Amino acid sequence: MNSMVALNWIAKNFLKILTLLLPPAIIAGIIDYRFHNYFWPSINALRPRTGFMFDFFSVLTFFVVILFIVYLIYAVARRNEKSKLTWAHWTVFLIIGGYIIALINFAPYAPQIKSAYWQVLINFVSPLLVFWILFSNLKEPVWQKRFIKSFLLTITALGALCIFEFFTDILPGANRDFLGREVWPYIDPFVKMKPESANWLAYIFGPAVILAAVSLAENVKNKIINIKNLWLEILALVICGVALLLTKSYTGILITAFILFIWLFKNLHGKHRLYLVAGLIVLMAAGIGSQYKTQKFQILLGNYKKENSIERRAQIYTFNAKSFLAKPVTGIGPGNYQSYFRANQNKYGINIPEEEIPPHPHNLITFFWSEIGIFGLLAILLIYGFVIYKIIFSPNVFYFVMLYPLGHGLIDVPYGLEEFSMLFWIFLALSVLMDINNKEIGLQKKVKTGK
Repeated sequence: MNSMVALNWIAKNFLKILTLLLPPAIIAGIIDYRFHNYFWPSINALRPRTGFMFDFFSVLTFFVVILFIVYLIYAVARRNEKSKLTWAHWTVFLIIGGYIIALINFAPYAPQIKSAYWQVLINFVSPLLVFWILFSNLKEPVWQKRFIKSFLLTITALGALCIFEFFTDILPGANRDFLGREVWPYIDPFVKMKPESANWLAYIFGPAVILAAVSLAENVKNKIINIKNLWLEILALVICGVALLLTKSYTGILITAFILFIWLFKNLHGKHRLYLVAGLIVLMAAGIGSQYKTQKFQILLGNYKKENSIERRAQIYTFNAKSFLAKPVTGIGPGNYQSYFRANQNKYGINIPEEEIPPHPHNLITFFWSEIGIFGLLAILLIYGFVIYKIIFSPNVFYFVMLYPLGHGLIDVPYGLEEFSMLFWIFLALSVLMDINNKEIGLQKKVKTGK
């Protein structure tokens, strides 16, 4: 009898259970893509004729599409009432319209690293489906909490592994870049497993720190203060915080600190705000003092033979502005930015060495325009406007998690790679779901009090 009850529960909550597997599946995708040449190179024989890497993310992408189809069939069978989410409907409409226009007008520049259709699938179609799957299947607060625990547990495990590798260098692949920054597991899977960008780890650990902090605060606020219920949030805050610091991603660390500052400033009052500002100033002074003599900080100051990141970004943003004036409606095309930059930089008065040609426009808003044109630009501006409005006027603290990719996105692109595109829409879905919970709780309180 108990087994039948368990089977019935699993059947009833099948889609919800699958959503809990998304965080570990995303991290498994990162590990597989970066290390399959080292651990299981024979899988290369399974490449499709298109030449794309047959990896875990490819499987995950198609699995998400199938899962969405199953969800649609389930929803129709149950005749679920459609949820009103007007801004999201408009965003999806703009993105769909954008990539239709982008694909119709697509003019590839050599070398074409990825198919435009595949780029649209992994950057927009699959992540959007993840958003709707989560939004439609995690309506109950208990499942939202389970998903948060799944996410924090997964990222904390990754953080612990990254810290272990940083200090031991036991695992395959580079553990640090030439500046001594934590990069593992982000290594080039094709060129002697050399290090890639440390910022990519910041895209993961920054939001995890914020999610752990606000989840911990919400539990304390709701008087759930038993250490047995808070251990994961505390562990995630410590492990992911240390992992974030080891990336030495100044932008990632500053964005995370600034978001936590805004959140605390919004919730504190009177002299506590003064203490918070004073504490921030002290931390900034200590941070600059500890980093001043490091090579990375000296490069930032311009004490280096090449242009620093600020000067490079000035060149890139100049190129972006001129490209926008040349192709305002269609954009540059999905996955086309780097090759387009190489072919047109001299035309636009830019001269960046081959090894430093940017793979993306170093700005999330420009990225959406570059990939899917003017509709993509309108879609991302709608998301920015929606989240900022909620940050100001909504009591829902989980929008602060979504603020990380938007904040870091002002000078970089925490999007584009499969994992970051999915995490972007996962954070947005989680924020919206928590917002709906707050509204329902508010209505229940009004009914009880008769107001």
